[in-house]
Amino acid sequence: MEREVRDCFSYIGSILGLLLSAFLISSCSEPDSLHDKLKGDWVSKYYHDGWSEKRLVFSFEDSSCLNSIPYGEKAKYALLNDTFIICEKRGYEKRIKESSFKILKLNSDTLVISSIADSIGKLDNYKIFTKSNKVRLKKLKKRNNFKFKNLAFFRGLCYYDCTAFYLEIDKYGNFIFNGIQNTLYDGFHSGKIQLSDYNNILQKVNQLNLDSLEERYYAHWGHDQTCGVKIQFEDNSIESKAYGYYKEPIELRILFYYLMNLYHDVELTKNPSVEKKLFFREFYEDAFPRLFPPKSPPPNH
Repeated sequence: MEREVRDCFSYIGSILGLLLSAFLISSCSEPDSLHDKLKGDWVSKYYHDGWSEKRLVFSFEDSSCLNSIPYGEKAKYALLNDTFIICEKRGYEKRIKESSFKILKLNSDTLVISSIADSIGKLDNYKIFTKSNKVRLKKLKKRNNFKFKNLAFFRGLCYYDCTAFYLEIDKYGNFIFNGIQNTLYDGFHSGKIQLSDYNNILQKVNQLNLDSLEERYYAHWGHDQTCGVKIQFEDNSIESKAYGYYKEPIELRILFYYLMNLYHDVELTKNPSVEKKLFFREFYEDAFPRLFPPKSPPPNH
């Protein structure tokens, strides 16, 4: 397994090295590069994977990609001519796998790709390729131009040993994190997110259709996890929770997935005192009822 990890990242590293050299040579003459066009959130039409309806999603940043939505971690990717290669961890064993996709068409709102790896159709995340080795995706666009004052997100406890945590971010990028179960950091920590992360979150918040966003979304099965977000804008706030990653809008799911992975990229310091600075205290306690049992009513006099 160690050899597989080493080989995969060595391969990605060599590609990135080539791309960096190409970029340094061509950056002055190609401001609207393939790489710049690719950045953003891309979604396919719905398809059925034998269990439920899903949509293929690619969320590209500078050198990382979120695509195993709603599970998985950030993956490294590289562009080689008209092909992008994703190197990601899959399954409970977190084995490193490579997936290659040829770009057939790419403009400001449309991405058409075909899979190159022979085994790609056997993988749950890419069953959409089994009927036709060509998939069209649309780029999500901003619907609003809001800035948030405070944002909170949680991954709740579930029947199994789910990763569970709570975080808050303010408009200055100050970051509060409480690792509750199966996280890299246990307890309350503080830090600050990078400006690029703040801008990515803002972009995904403004992709939401706030007029039709519901307070709760439910799956038709049990023993799953609830995630939720609360956002305070200048004049109002919104709140939405989803159980089972099933009925919520894809824009909300993409925001959730980005926030799920965010704390991995933040330099955190153990800081139990930041619990007193929570902006959405009630939202936090409602998210984890096992940690905060109902308060007894006052005695009758």
